Amino acid sequence: MMREDPIPMDKWGKDHWSTLAYLETVCVEKQEFEVVTNPHMRSKRRHFRILAQETHTDPCAIPMSREHGTLLFDGSMVENHDDWDCLGDMIGAGLIFPTSDCHGEVGPYSRLKLSEAGQKMAAALRRHKSAGGNFGNFKP
Repeated sequence: MMREDPIPMDKWGKDHWSTLAYLETVCVEKQEFEVVTNPHMRSKRRHFRILAQETHTDPCAIPMSREHGTLLFDGSMVENHDDWDCLGDMIGAGLIFPTSDCHGEVGPYSRLKLSEAGQKMAAALRRHKSAGGNFGNFKP
């Protein structure tokens, strides 16, 4: 469930950074992020359907309507781009990596971990938030 061309990190906005913060929280609690057991993700219809079909369960993801996408730093929106695509962008940027063989795509049963660079970025994001910043104005 990964986009072909990752969005560069310097363009990331609220949706990317909130997804990284969520991923870090799960990794701290469970040592890794397993796609099928972490439902608090914005999911476009295709990803929602794939998760439901592959896992034979209701993925409990947050379905997106067609007009929604991912908000970038400059306020523009990438249509048809959800939190799963944000994970793909993070893999492309070297912040996370799959620990299971997922054949180059993030999908059901994929397991992800923060890289050393991802841990540093998550720490910088936490410092930014604790100083009164928000996900939308974080710039690494």
